[in-house]
Amino acid sequence: MNAHASRYVIFLIIYCCFCIFSIPLKAQKTENSSLSFSAESLKIEESLDKLTSLWYIGKMSRDTNIDNLNKYKYKPYDVPSYPDSIYEKRLESLQSFIPLPFNQIIRKYIEVYSVKKREQVETMLGLSVYYFPIFEAELARQGMPMELKYIPIIESALNTHAVSKSGATGLWQFMYATARMYDLQITSYIDERRDPYKLTEKAVTYFNDLYHVFGDWLYVIASYNCGPGTLNKAIIQSGYKSNFWQVYPYLPDETRGYIPAFIAANYIMNFYLEHNLYPKNIYDPGILDTIHIRRRLRFDIIANALQIPIEKIEELNPQYIRDIIPQSATGEPYILRLPIDYAVKFHAHRDRIFRYQDYVDQKEKEKSWGAKDMKTTTPFTSENTNTYALVKYTIKSGDNLKQIAEWYDCTESDILRWNNLPGGAIAGKVLNIYVPTQKKEHYEQINTMTWSEKMQMIGKISGSNSDIGLIFYTVKEGDTLWNIARQFPGVTPLEIMELNGVDADGIKPGQTIRIKTKN
Repeated sequence: MNAHASRYVIFLIIYCCFCIFSIPLKAQKTENSSLSFSAESLKIEESLDKLTSLWYIGKMSRDTNIDNLNKYKYKPYDVPSYPDSIYEKRLESLQSFIPLPFNQIIRKYIEVYSVKKREQVETMLGLSVYYFPIFEAELARQGMPMELKYIPIIESALNTHAVSKSGATGLWQFMYATARMYDLQITSYIDERRDPYKLTEKAVTYFNDLYHVFGDWLYVIASYNCGPGTLNKAIIQSGYKSNFWQVYPYLPDETRGYIPAFIAANYIMNFYLEHNLYPKNIYDPGILDTIHIRRRLRFDIIANALQIPIEKIEELNPQYIRDIIPQSATGEPYILRLPIDYAVKFHAHRDRIFRYQDYVDQKEKEKSWGAKDMKTTTPFTSENTNTYALVKYTIKSGDNLKQIAEWYDCTESDILRWNNLPGGAIAGKVLNIYVPTQKKEHYEQINTMTWSEKMQMIGKISGSNSDIGLIFYTVKEGDTLWNIARQFPGVTPLEIMELNGVDADGIKPGQTIRIKTKN
């Protein structure tokens, strides 16, 4: 039995269990239509409002081609409204494979989108430029109705980070149990419900499975919201009616609002111009490339190496919930998505990036486990005078705490603690350093060494002529590692970081850094 067949059998077993245990003792018909509107409407409005918290939303602006799109010559403040007959005619004109009727509940949902949440709808119109092609490609691949691409409008407002109060996550709002049934990985480091590509594939497969059970698209959409067992209960309560709208009054309040909300989403995404709404210009990542990663890799290391905002990496790879691509346990690669120009840089510096990750991992282990010799010692006291000795180091121009700690085989926090420097300011200081007594003579010489000799000592510069090609550069206002590296052919930001022991945001105007030029 293949994986698809196995999953489908499991799906049918779960569905049958729902059917057995959801037979009601007494049918109860609910007819409060205003409640069915308010319950789902509140959820939709909350999802729309959460869009404003996404970092790239602030980079979006209203479409600059409004004059070309404004075929009805509306003024900026116009909020058009139409009689029922117009809404009904427009829905009919969509010629949808899924029935799209019109009633007063649907009108109320249309007004949520076209009146109450206009700015958020323009944001979703902009986001749809990126997400709808992903949805459409998978729906076409599995032969599903294209109208289903509007489900994420009401589920998440096209927000990959959306999490409901019940824990449903991602664009299509999958619950944990459903995600596991469809082989989506969820660990401390990764939640594939946040991956728009993988989640879309599984969501469309789920729709396919539901259709094989119910054979009616309105039933499928309703069961997607409330679950197949709850839908089956409503069908039984209705007296096994075959028409969805005869079953409709027996559905939970939220689900009775879900179908009208779905129809309203279809309407507004097709007739937004008629309501003086225009897509915002999305913060477009451009053409993306996929990179296979099998080893642990942190986003901040990628961002520093490529000089790409870490927020952009996060938005293109939202499945990594701790900003870390974990080590592959099975050998199957994880996917890193980057804009094509950054992907080219990644491939060019791949070895160096992973070497730096190894270096960071080693430092973290040393801090956790205790490093050799002096790395976890307490300050010098009378109790350890026979074990450790005090040496002095005078800060030189361009020195930084990270490199000094490397030279003396201790940690940055050790130096700060020994010298009572909680703020980390070291400029102009003479530092107290505690070293193993048997190595005191070696460490005392460090204070008289040149910078190149000290870097050669820890293996950062090799060769007896290490000063050849070494340039001292004074950081100016507005400088970044990226634009500094561009001034020296063949030099990369990561090389500057490693040579000077700094992070991407660790340089400051007036600071002297070293650059090893290519000869």
